[in-house]
Amino acid sequence: MTKSKSLFSGYAMALTVVCIWSGFIVISRFGATNALNSFDLISIRYVTATLIAVPLWFFLKKHISIFTKQYFTIALFGGIFYASCAFMAFGLAPASHAAVFLPGFMPVAISLCIWVLLGERVKGKGLLALGIISFGVLLLASSTLTVSKSTLAGDLLFMMAATSWGVFNALLKKWQPDPIATTAAVSLYTSILYVPIYLLFLPHEISNAPAFEIAIQVIYQGVIAAVIQVLLYVKAAKAIGASNLAVTMALVPVLASLIAVPVLGEQLNAVIIISLLCVTGGAIYGNIHGNKVKSKDENVSEVLQE
Repeated sequence: MTKSKSLFSGYAMALTVVCIWSGFIVISRFGATNALNSFDLISIRYVTATLIAVPLWFFLKKHISIFTKQYFTIALFGGIFYASCAFMAFGLAPASHAAVFLPGFMPVAISLCIWVLLGERVKGKGLLALGIISFGVLLLASSTLTVSKSTLAGDLLFMMAATSWGVFNALLKKWQPDPIATTAAVSLYTSILYVPIYLLFLPHEISNAPAFEIAIQVIYQGVIAAVIQVLLYVKAAKAIGASNLAVTMALVPVLASLIAVPVLGEQLNAVIIISLLCVTGGAIYGNIHGNKVKSKDENVSEVLQE
């Protein structure tokens, strides 16, 4: 695959991830505030994903062992640490806060984690792009923040989830794992570590939830978000680089806000529109510059590994 085709494919996958993640915010908030609780959502997400991803890995990629320290570490940060913080936060803070403090904070969190763990700093125009994105996110945050202690706790949990995802990205950049093996490892290890604790010690309402609510979460959380999204995310990271993908994820808060208009009955205002322009402009600017100056690690993966 040529460089231009690889980049086009990578950005197509990245934009698909943006769309899925935006829907994930609304679906997760819906699930956590209705019959199901946050602990149910984590279980549904990863048990379903395990039933799909592990057989997929076994039949297509079993020559790549997922029973290694690298895949286990990737699963900790991309699975149970991330999910525990994110889903508990959905029960405390509204969807608008999730859009701001989860994917909105991710470009900064990922850049910081790559700097701390890999020693790669964001410089020059890349730093300017992050600044533009951060301004847009903070502007959006200023219109949604409240003084509620529970909401503040939720916001902090969202930021912790974003940081865990930042470590996950740094590990993807460092180890360049196989996408199918990564998806299987994240779902399998998270299920092994989490489900016994969930069944024995955590409150669960899944037996009392309507079948349609469970079905919605199985399809979106377990299939679309935990399998399809992770596969596309890892492939996109290989194609365009973890840093460029981090910047692209800044589009999620804006798209999630737009989805909230018809789904949650929220209204667009001048602040959201200005935030949209800042975040979108920063993401485009950052990716244009990022493709001109690529790190050595990213050059190793110019071509998608099938």
